[in-house]
Amino acid sequence: MLAEAMVLLVLAALGGGVVLLSSRRRRRVMARRGALLDGCSGLFSDRLVKVSPLGFPRMAGTADGLRWDVQLVPDALGVRKLPALWLMVSLPAPMPVAGTVHLMLRPTGGEGFSRFRDLPDQVALPAGYPADAALRTDDAGAMPDPALLLVVLALGHERVKEVIVSPKGLRVTLLADEADRKNYLIMRQTDLGQHPVDARLLREAMDRLLALRGALMDQTTRKIA
Repeated sequence: MLAEAMVLLVLAALGGGVVLLSSRRRRRVMARRGALLDGCSGLFSDRLVKVSPLGFPRMAGTADGLRWDVQLVPDALGVRKLPALWLMVSLPAPMPVAGTVHLMLRPTGGEGFSRFRDLPDQVALPAGYPADAALRTDDAGAMPDPALLLVVLALGHERVKEVIVSPKGLRVTLLADEADRKNYLIMRQTDLGQHPVDARLLREAMDRLLALRGALMDQTTRKIA
């Protein structure tokens, strides 16, 4: 009986240790995720940071006299080959356009982070666009010149996922991280956010959106003139 009791105590201790290690690992993962945008904080003033229940941060701040919104969004839908972590860089400021335009690269129909598939009109791509892109709008007669969006694609074909132009602002969605193929295929592990977001990438994305904003304003000015 004494031996059995000792075995039970050892098993209980081991079980408690597993729970403790799991809890500690979760805290480490959440802390790492929550710090993914820390290296970018110097780009903004008046920063406001919120962390989602999954641990991924969202940062709002002022730069170039404008308010910006930056967030990390995990995507583990089965239609993707590998789970992804998207970096969404938004400029929520009024734009001189009447309709909404979404440019999606490598569309699968399962982009839960976007309302791309809800837009009614698909537009033929002009010259200069990659073959695996799709362009949709809610008003084909009022959309801006699609060629203007190419300035954002200069961030890299494999990195850019979506570009949005709407009366309420601009957004580019970039691939920030992807699950390790071996760990995902064998162990089904999807621990995204292993590397902090590079401030240089974020700054370049902001610059591209500013360039797009300037081009939209120039186009409006030419139409008025």
